[in-house]
Amino acid sequence: MSPTLRPLSGYEPASTKPRLTWADFPDPTELTERWTSLRPVSTPQVTPPETPDDSAFTLMLTKILEVLDGRRQIGQLQALLAGPVYEATLTRLRVTPPKGIRHQLQTLRTCRPGPDTVELCARIDTVQVGKEKRTRALVARVERHRGQWQCVFLRLL
Repeated sequence: MSPTLRPLSGYEPASTKPRLTWADFPDPTELTERWTSLRPVSTPQVTPPETPDDSAFTLMLTKILEVLDGRRQIGQLQALLAGPVYEATLTRLRVTPPKGIRHQLQTLRTCRPGPDTVELCARIDTVQVGKEKRTRALVARVERHRGQWQCVFLRLL
């Protein structure tokens, strides 16, 4: 026995409409002809904001790595890093101060998910005195705030 669906009295109205068939829908070619227009678009063309090339982000990451090495003062990054990233970097330097560690940027890949957003992925070689070279990954997200690019996410993996 198959179940029967019935409307709830006082809650759902009874369906008085007949079921639709394919004949009830208009021909797709009629819709195309009806909605097409040969008029040009009258909205003004908006030029997208300029996104710097990868060399600007290479320079930004190099400065960050120099801070992690102890070759640059962290205060020089305050304009480049968003508040939480700046605080996290400051905490990292307090917990593990740089002692004979050198970070070197090897490769950089960028992805632009939006006009004001760039995501970065980099390969970093870390060399410590008396130890072998270690390869690490760095991921970052850079966003434009008030016309200036700031790093809003940074992880050295």
